[in-house]
Amino acid sequence: MNIFAIRVRLISGYSRYGLGFLEIRDQRIREYVEGEIAAGLLWPGALIQLDPSQEVVAFIERAADKGALPGKSPRILEQKPAVPERPQ
Repeated sequence: MNIFAIRVRLISGYSRYGLGFLEIRDQRIREYVEGEIAAGLLWPGALIQLDPSQEVVAFIERAADKGALPGKSPRILEQKPAVPERPQ
């Protein structure tokens, strides 16, 4: 399962559904609206968060081996953030 591909399919389906209710006759306005929707006006970007207190390297390696993490994601996610020391 590739969550990024699922997100693309989901948003594509909802976009087609939503645009099915619109009938914009002016070509310039229609192109503008379709362009804004295609640029993500209605859909926020994907939110990926990690809990730095958890050890996730093994999971990241397995996901990368299966091709579930695109590009440089595995290397970026493997980096441990610097945790500031607590004041005493």
